[in-house]
Amino acid sequence: TYGYDDLYRLATATGPEGAEGYTYDLLGNRLTSLETEGLWTYNANNELITNEGATYDYDLNGNTITKTTPSGIWSYVYDMENRLVEVKKDGQEAALYGYDPFGRRLWKSVNGIKTYFAYSDEGLVAEYDSTGTIQKSYGYLPGSLWTTNPLYLATDEADGIWRYYWYQNDNLGTPKALTDENGRIVWSASAEAFGETSVDAGSVVVNNLRFPGQYEDAETGLHYNYHRYYDPETGRYVSEDPIYALNLYHYAKGKPIRHYDPDGRLVAQVCGAAAVALTACLMADSISDFFEKANKEMERKEKEYNDNKPPDLKKDHDKIRELAEQGLKTIGDVPGTSGTGPVSFDPIDHISSDIMERLTDV
Repeated sequence: TYGYDDLYRLATATGPEGAEGYTYDLLGNRLTSLETEGLWTYNANNELITNEGATYDYDLNGNTITKTTPSGIWSYVYDMENRLVEVKKDGQEAALYGYDPFGRRLWKSVNGIKTYFAYSDEGLVAEYDSTGTIQKSYGYLPGSLWTTNPLYLATDEADGIWRYYWYQNDNLGTPKALTDENGRIVWSASAEAFGETSVDAGSVVVNNLRFPGQYEDAETGLHYNYHRYYDPETGRYVSEDPIYALNLYHYAKGKPIRHYDPDGRLVAQVCGAAAVALTACLMADSISDFFEKANKEMERKEKEYNDNKPPDLKKDHDKIRELAEQGLKTIGDVPGTSGTGPVSFDPIDHISSDIMERLTDV
């Protein structure tokens, strides 16, 4: 079961993984967690400074460069494109990373062993060893976003036979289990709301896919998310969002049950039982935020009325109802909301700015 605060951010979660609880400031920074003691502190740039014995330092570009914990010091090195290229633990190399011209991670090296990654428009489709021999292959639900909604994992076993395993995903498309051709569970895991995952001891297959678009690096505990790396322990990214936002570090607006970030830049939303195209989800999210604001305005006006204050309640109701109707008409006018083709970013920006402009007139 889940509970939410007044801004619809996840406040409580109770399930097989235990109880979770969170509070946030107005910008979405986590202030407290049931799993940690004391307040989390931040600077003016929304950079996490301290939380339960850990301290963090950043470079001028907003990248986390050190994480000091009671168990050791993690150091992070970035290239000129703010991509993570090296991680050290207590001064010893933990991992090296390399990228292709499109910014996708091409390889990683752990303990001198290199793994290469291959991509298609769907996202990660294969892993190779240093000799160029394919080790794993991935398939996804057609039309899915980057590395989301995986269907199968194929592995080259020691006997030279390829074996296929089938993903069992949750409502977001996050893998919860893998089954073989006979329906037997060969990998399963439990995860907290913000993605911190515990793989069940009986798992016999290695699966690194986590939240939609994320690949877990066991050597660091971070999740590679195309344009950035995500830290599930803190529920935050370790570097800034390359696309501007009020908070450049938080994940999915603090709403990880129905929102996700497929490539480390844009928040998508689960609409109904399945994820729809990214642009449509972005549009739905903008409209959802609009109606949330409209509902809160309605509640405020009703409270004023109940407190015998002078505003004309009917006039305010009519104004907000008119805004809602105009918002719905705007959606219907956008190409791609029916069968006329894909939605482009321009109409979405138009919807967002148009609605917010109208809302300020209330």
